[in-house]
Amino acid sequence: MRDEKIIVSWNSWMISNLFEAAQIFDQKDWRLLAQNALDFLLANHLKEENLYRISKDGKTNQIPGLLEDWASLSTACFKAHAATGEIKYLKQGRFLIEQILQRFEKDGNLFDTENSETVFVTRPRETTDNAYPASIALAAEALLNAGALFNNSDWREMARRLIAEQLPKIQSAPRFAAHFLCQLEAFLDGPLEIALVGKVESEAHKLIWQSPRAGWVLSVGESGATELLENRSQIDQNETVYICQSFVCQTPISDLTLLKKALKI
Repeated sequence: MRDEKIIVSWNSWMISNLFEAAQIFDQKDWRLLAQNALDFLLANHLKEENLYRISKDGKTNQIPGLLEDWASLSTACFKAHAATGEIKYLKQGRFLIEQILQRFEKDGNLFDTENSETVFVTRPRETTDNAYPASIALAAEALLNAGALFNNSDWREMARRLIAEQLPKIQSAPRFAAHFLCQLEAFLDGPLEIALVGKVESEAHKLIWQSPRAGWVLSVGESGATELLENRSQIDQNETVYICQSFVCQTPISDLTLLKKALKI
């Protein structure tokens, strides 16, 4: 028997990884599958600014999304923008981040459930990566991506604090901090903001996805289309890549050989 309920976080993980696999292996049908699945989640689970965790047969129940759902869906949206260049996914990802901070943050910490007047003996806060990533690790990932894409130092600082809080566990029991380790690597490697003034499926776009760098994010499109593409232009009408940190960019690159070197491919 197959379990046919749809859980936002679980599907978002698959969507993010499918976007990555599609770009790395140049599989357009995988990208389309990931995009269709993401569009379904956004249309059916995100309603009137509320995210519902589970659906079946196209109908959502009224269980509100947990932190892991909001964070994972946000990351999937950022992956979708990097793969397709569509601005709507970037805007949705940002909206989800803003809602996370409004709904789940209290006294500088993030919790698994939304803020409410209900009094709990203890408020759940999962920090152990086990069969699947801890909600706090997923939130750190989403905040790192958003901080780099929108040049928001507050979001990056919150991600740093969430990761730093887990350093004792990372050192003493790394098998229970796998996703935190990934975010620690991304934090130390980044922020590496890549702006491609050009088109998806171009040679430059395909090459960027081959980079082994852990801390990169990508915005692709026409000059001025997104914050990261603002005031970026093409060189001699060629696909042009800007590699930046905190929105301070290196010399723009339009040569693929130099791009490989810059991305350590």
